[in-house]
Amino acid sequence: MFPDDELSYLTGLSSMKPKVFLPLMALGHISGSLSLAYLGSGIQSVKEPLFIIFSLITLIGGIWFAWHYRKIKKDSSV
Repeated sequence: MFPDDELSYLTGLSSMKPKVFLPLMALGHISGSLSLAYLGSGIQSVKEPLFIIFSLITLIGGIWFAWHYRKIKKDSSV
């Protein structure tokens, strides 16, 4: 659902290095696919504890990744 092709085109025009872009895209595609599959299979079992735990882990991991990436970007620009 996210326009990843358009983001790839725009990234090609930006100053982002391939060694940063490729792992981010791979991680994004893998985690997005797994999340969608897990959500699709667990939509009927929302009250299941394992579903809630994995959902929280995914949310916390995403927040940590965004924070860590911003920190690295801020440190490298100084």
